[in-house]
Amino acid sequence: MDTPSNKPLFGLRVLVTRSREQASDLSTRLIRLGAEPIEAPVIRIEDPEDWTSLDQALAQITTYDWLIFTSTNSIDQFFKRFFEKDLKVGALASTHIAVVGRATATRLQEHGLIADHQPDQFNAEALVEKLVQNEVMKKTRILFPGANIARKTIVDGLTAYGAEVLPVTVYRTVTVETLPDEIIPMLEQKMIHLVTFASSSTVRAFTQALGEHGLTSLEGVTIACVGPVTRSTARDVGLSVDIMPEEASITGLIDAIVQYRHHSQ
Repeated sequence: MDTPSNKPLFGLRVLVTRSREQASDLSTRLIRLGAEPIEAPVIRIEDPEDWTSLDQALAQITTYDWLIFTSTNSIDQFFKRFFEKDLKVGALASTHIAVVGRATATRLQEHGLIADHQPDQFNAEALVEKLVQNEVMKKTRILFPGANIARKTIVDGLTAYGAEVLPVTVYRTVTVETLPDEIIPMLEQKMIHLVTFASSSTVRAFTQALGEHGLTSLEGVTIACVGPVTRSTARDVGLSVDIMPEEASITGLIDAIVQYRHHSQ
């Protein structure tokens, strides 16, 4: 019988730091496995202050050879504006599309499009490597919709091979400056057992929001990061990372938490 106490994460209280829009998926999966998620979104996803750069690119969308998406947020925001401009998916018929991550590929399919390139490793470095191995990049026109704080890996990596890469901001990652009142006391009293970070921006925002309490409130709390880039950021700010999945995805993160819990009991 599948009672709550039989579930692999029963009794585990997990702090979810993703944006409110993204937190529900992770929280739902944690609940199914018996955990108790505590949502404390430390970033918000907002529209860019100015759509001009994207609008100009959309006006000549058929001139781009490639579109690159590295997150579901970039897809959601790109197509929101795309359809507001009364464009049809058919306008992308001659444009190749590359994505990072299974969730990003799935979100693209929801818009009726299939990615032409998707690296096995879920990071920007792997995408650049796959593209330059399989495609001639010289004089290739690439549109790269992303965040206002996007890493330079895609732009610098492909430009080095002769591509013309246009990064355009389709969303802003806005830091939430304070945590909900109950979070600090819960951390200090060890009522939260594990903190999850699904991006570098959540790591930076969370540690900033801790403020004067600093990292001492995280002593004895398990830290889980979605992938190597996020783990690197966590280590840079002084966190000790306990869990990182082989596959940089929310599914991989959940699986790694389950394995960690199993081996630590």
